[in-house]
Amino acid sequence: MFTHHSQEQAGAQEPTSISLSGKHFHLCPTFEDLCQIEKKLSTSILALAKKLSDGVISLEELIVVLEHSVEAEARRIDLKAAVLEAGIAHVTQRLTALFVHLFRGVDAKAKPAGETAKEEPPKSPQ
Repeated sequence: MFTHHSQEQAGAQEPTSISLSGKHFHLCPTFEDLCQIEKKLSTSILALAKKLSDGVISLEELIVVLEHSVEAEARRIDLKAAVLEAGIAHVTQRLTALFVHLFRGVDAKAKPAGETAKEEPPKSPQ
């Protein structure tokens, strides 16, 4: 189970975290959460990622993605008020970081956007 941390404890935000209502939360959607987002919004995760990238995601879409991405403890706060308090730009940026993370996978060695991983040639026996 994930726990929340104050911003002071968290330091720099992780790619999959967000500060809301003075607390630091992990963004940790499950596969089922992603399916629920698609079902509620009648659109694909890929289409939502495109909307985020184009800057045309609606507030309703932002809230639905957030509701299904934050850890359970954050779901007890008023997310709509928390988004306005934190700033729509901040929340959009954090959800964009989440989508980047989701599309790259959980590989900690993922390259920055635009770079591709280079395959190393097999080592020859010595």
